[in-house]
Amino acid sequence: DEDSDEDTERVRTGPTNPTGSTGATQTEVRGAVSGLTGTCPKLSFALTPRGASTKITVTTSETTRFEDVRCTAIKNAMVVEVTGVRQGDSIAATKVEGD
Repeated sequence: DEDSDEDTERVRTGPTNPTGSTGATQTEVRGAVSGLTGTCPKLSFALTPRGASTKITVTTSETTRFEDVRCTAIKNAMVVEVTGVRQGDSIAATKVEGD
């Protein structure tokens, strides 16, 4: 089913905020990687969810979990789903999942 391959964004809010900061929202974003820089585990790249006009900058760290993909396998144009704390147009990734 091709509809299941569409890039999507889902925002989940809850009573707890993992960073303890204000204005942060737990979110999931799926899209193609672009502008990849950095060295594992500290990567930075952009995702543009389907239907969105703004790229979201994603950063990974030592605490980011990689599922169904190794950090070293992340490449430009690869479709991934990122879960993390969103602040404005950036996400501090807690999980990166391969498609």
